[in-house]
Amino acid sequence: MTQTTQLRRYDIQPGAMEEFIAWFEGPLIAARREHGFTAEAAYVDALENTVIWVARFEGTEAEFLAAERVYEESPERARAFETYPGTILAKYAAIVQPVDV
Repeated sequence: MTQTTQLRRYDIQPGAMEEFIAWFEGPLIAARREHGFTAEAAYVDALENTVIWVARFEGTEAEFLAAERVYEESPERARAFETYPGTILAKYAAIVQPVDV
């Protein structure tokens, strides 16, 4: 089956990384899992105060984007954001393709 991968990056407020990671690892990822997304990897760049993570979905890019729209409007996401610590300054997301290296 086809998998779609999205690379996501969040710029985090200085001094708020620990608080963000607690929320990210708990409510946010749990809400995404309920909609078929997996977190394949996540990294903290302490020097740049960013979190970079890889979201994956079993399906085509169109199916990924459709599932993401459903997720965005879901009660699970709304519940996760009830505890959002307000720490993201900017976020970036892009569907990416693997490269053989």
